[in-house]
Amino acid sequence: MRKFFNKETLPGFIAAGMAALSVCAAALIAFYPPPVTFARLIPVNNPWVRDGMFADPVGSGVQCGLCPFKCFLPEGARGRCKVRINYGGRIKTLVYGKPASVHLDPIEKKPVYHMLPGSLVYSLASPGCNLRCKGCQNWEISQIYPEQAAKTALVPESLTLKVEGPTGRIYGELKQKEAATLEPREIVAYALATRARSIA
Repeated sequence: MRKFFNKETLPGFIAAGMAALSVCAAALIAFYPPPVTFARLIPVNNPWVRDGMFADPVGSGVQCGLCPFKCFLPEGARGRCKVRINYGGRIKTLVYGKPASVHLDPIEKKPVYHMLPGSLVYSLASPGCNLRCKGCQNWEISQIYPEQAAKTALVPESLTLKVEGPTGRIYGELKQKEAATLEPREIVAYALATRARSIA
C-alpha cells in the first residue's frame, strides 16, 4: 500500500481524482440540467403571477411573513409552500386566481363546529401548502408546484333547485364551466349563484 501512496505518486492520484469528479459533474449536468431561470419557468405575462404581500427585505434576500415558518428566500428561491418566490428582491405569488379545485360542498365536510348547519359552502383551493401532513387527503394539489397543476379547473357557476313530481323531492341542477383564472369578485358571484352561504 505504501508503494502506491508516496510523495511522488500522491499528486497524480489527486489529479486523476479531480479529473474523474469533473467528468462525473459534467455527466450529472448533462442528464439533470440545473433549474431554468424564473423568467423562462414562469412567463412574465402569466396571469397567476402577482406581487405578494407580507415580506421584508433581509440582507441579500427576502423574509416571507405570510405563515409562521417565515421562510428566508434568497434570489430565485421558493418558500416551503412552493408558491411564493423571491424575484428581483420582491416576493411574488405564483397562484393568484389559479384554481386547482373548486367544489360546492355541504358545510358538514368542513372542519367547523355547528356553523350554518345544512348549508352549502363554496370550496376552492390553489396548488401548494406550507404543511407536510402524512395523512393529507388533498396531497395531489397541496404538495405540487403551481406549474404542475392543470391549466384549468371545473368551476360551479350556478345551482337551480327543482321539485320532482308527486314525491316533492328537491334536487339541484349544477351548472359548471372550465376556468383558468378565478378573480375574487367571480368567486363571490359564483358562491351567491350556487346558493352557498360561505366560502372556504
